[in-house]
Amino acid sequence: MNDHISSLQVKILLILLDQKEAISANSLANTLDSKASTVRYNLSYIKELVQKFGGTLSARPKVGYLLEISPSDAKRLHEKLHSSEFQFQYSDTDRLELILFELLVSTKPLTLSGLVSTIGASKATLIQDLDKAEKWLQEHRLALHRQTRTGTQVVGEEIDLRHALVSLILEILTENDLLNICRWGMIHKNTEQPVDKQVQKYIISHIASWGLPDAWWLINRILDRLSYRPSDNRYLFLVLYWTVMLQRFQQGFILNLSETILAAIQKSDEYKAVLVGAAELIHTRGLHIPPTELAHFSAEIQTSPREPYTQLREISDDIQDQKATQLTQYFVESVTAQTGFAMNDPVIFRRLCKHLGRTITRLGYNLPIDNPFTNDVAKNYPEMWQAVCKAAESREGDTKEFSQEEIAYIAMYFILAQELEKKSLPKRVSRVIVACPSGGISIWMLVSRLQKEFPEVEIMAAISLRDLSQQDKSQADLIITTAHHVVDKELPVISVSPLLTEEDITLLKNRLANPKRKSSC
Repeated sequence: MNDHISSLQVKILLILLDQKEAISANSLANTLDSKASTVRYNLSYIKELVQKFGGTLSARPKVGYLLEISPSDAKRLHEKLHSSEFQFQYSDTDRLELILFELLVSTKPLTLSGLVSTIGASKATLIQDLDKAEKWLQEHRLALHRQTRTGTQVVGEEIDLRHALVSLILEILTENDLLNICRWGMIHKNTEQPVDKQVQKYIISHIASWGLPDAWWLINRILDRLSYRPSDNRYLFLVLYWTVMLQRFQQGFILNLSETILAAIQKSDEYKAVLVGAAELIHTRGLHIPPTELAHFSAEIQTSPREPYTQLREISDDIQDQKATQLTQYFVESVTAQTGFAMNDPVIFRRLCKHLGRTITRLGYNLPIDNPFTNDVAKNYPEMWQAVCKAAESREGDTKEFSQEEIAYIAMYFILAQELEKKSLPKRVSRVIVACPSGGISIWMLVSRLQKEFPEVEIMAAISLRDLSQQDKSQADLIITTAHHVVDKELPVISVSPLLTEEDITLLKNRLANPKRKSSC
């Protein structure tokens, strides 16, 4: 019978294999964001497992746990972990992600028996997991339709399902993995996928046939015809959305648009650029995409955040849409009346105008928006959050339809303006590079928070993550990013929230004290 192992047990075992000194259960728990009691419970199984490979796991009172194993036996254990001889047990989070992925890519109802076969959990456990999946889907404007005999299926608007699938993939896979797959077609064929990343391995194996490298090249062709570039994160979104669009279209799911909206989009530069991509598909694959699908994709480009600016004042003076300008002025006046803070920075005002212009377009096309910082904004800046919420609710018209995600983005502009007003510029000491995938307000916010909390730090550059490899790092001490799992050969990397939480500030203070110590957090 095959040995079994859970994702937590794998993580504990890998740490023990790398440790040369004893480590306590509390230290393991803190590293793995778990409980010491949970770690101790799993260590009893790990002790039995390593004994099969000639190793010994000893517990030393008030010191911790030490794994003693020869290099050859450790190598044999590593190979076993990466082999199919282990029956892998998914954690609660792993199971939820797998269930959501299976539900969103399936065109037919999924049975409990089928999920048991795929995931290896009991029916009772999977029923509880489906309840959690339903809550996640509700946050993305979708629902679950469950029938005893036929199975479970996602129901809702087609555009919401596509957005949910793309968002899920972006949550599960790191930016680096996606960039490697999209740009180079690297799908860990020549290197072993870490054994504690089984969900990522599963997702990658399924999307490998979606033609992501071709989509990357095609989106490049499309965007080369436009006068702007989207942010890194949005770039990946567009590539994934294009492949999901093709998958769903070929499965018989087609988006519709009213003739009025379709005619309006077809006049745009984005639609004309997308036609180039459509022509390539006709030429290479004989695939004819309906105009409504091309129009929807054009709208996704049209409403995309732009690349981050390398200098805070490096903003063009384009004429703003009149409706967006009036809406911006309304929010400024309403927030001032409620909080006493007046946004006087003309650059931020113009950027908020542009953002609201895209918001109006999104509402017109019925496109959803995701904001990973919504909860952080509401929790850490309640006064500004409530002021923007009240402003949106009090105005007659489209603002009543603004989602919490949209409210959070608007609030972030006001928070940024507050931070810039408070900042001081004393003598600089450490030098850092800020590199973010999403750009726009996210990188602005992070730069502003860094300037406020670390006035002695010099920000050498605020750049797109994909430009990091070309950046001169010879004079820098540290890279700060909002992306996860970023590794650089020359400098240590720290991942933080653009709002810079208390935990982030503490981490940065500790690292800036030893800026040349190479690691990735």
